[in-house]
Amino acid sequence: MHLIIGFGQPGDLDFTICSGQVIPAGAQVYATFSGTNEHIDEHLFNAMKDDEHCSFCTLVQEARQREAKSQAEKVSARNLVAKLRGLFPGRQIAPHTK
Repeated sequence: MHLIIGFGQPGDLDFTICSGQVIPAGAQVYATFSGTNEHIDEHLFNAMKDDEHCSFCTLVQEARQREAKSQAEKVSARNLVAKLRGLFPGRQIAPHTK
């Protein structure tokens, strides 16, 4: 999961991408990307200044790319585990989890 978080108030916002479940103190979540699901805070989106809007849209694209890469890596790992199970029938092969 990737999040776009921001510090400050509309008109003076600083955005960054955060991965994982831990959100720094004082930050607000403005968009979430999890697998193919995404949610963008429409109220904030409408309250942004033009320069904030540009920064936010750039981070949305980056977060989408990071989430797609993350999902592709998960699929690749699952495929590898499936192949290993086929090569070693009868043995338990568990996927590595973080």
